Amino acid sequence: MAAVGLGGAALLVALMVQFAVRRYLVWAYWLAVVMVSVFGTMAADVLHVGFGVPYGVSTVLFAVALAAVFALWYRTERTLSIHAITTPRRELFYWPTPC
Repeated sequence: MAAVGLGGAALLVALMVQFAVRRYLVWAYWLAVVMVSVFGTMAADVLHVGFGVPYGVSTVLFAVALAAVFALWYRTERTLSIHAITTPRRELFYWPTPC
């Protein structure tokens, strides 16, 4: 369980770095991408191993959550284009932050 906490902390640090930079920095972007994938895998494993939720069920739950984020993003910003991520609010929709 300590590993999940460390992974979550590393994800938050990576996202804080990503939001702090004012332009695209390859290392900051990819650090955030890697930490999202690592922590996402940890979250799925905690649901499966820790709580007994089958992977198929958690997949559906995460897909519904992602669809809800996309719907809210589109309703708020009127676009889902990655080329239009030019404001902090749009970047918040792009990164799956735990906030």
